[in-house]
Amino acid sequence: VWIVVKNRVYDCTEYLDLHPGGVDSIVLNAGADATEDFVAIHSAKATKMLEKYYIGDLDTGSTGTAAKTVVDKLTDAQGRKLALNPKKKLPFRLQNK
Repeated sequence: VWIVVKNRVYDCTEYLDLHPGGVDSIVLNAGADATEDFVAIHSAKATKMLEKYYIGDLDTGSTGTAAKTVVDKLTDAQGRKLALNPKKKLPFRLQNK
């Protein structure tokens, strides 16, 4: 299971069963940028521990078309935005109460 934190890629597979927050909290961010979630809840000690799993830097120069494909998949047949994708957070305006 690979995650990205601050444009650095980490293979956390070995740590899944040891993670105090459980497997799901890592798997939820697998293959994606976990920077916001990681920084929000982890200490400096956890950040140092993460370095053991560092495998390389993210290639930020090749993004673009893949991102558009993900956005296209976040709409239904009528072009409405879909909200139930745990890997992509989308803001929605409340229609009514």
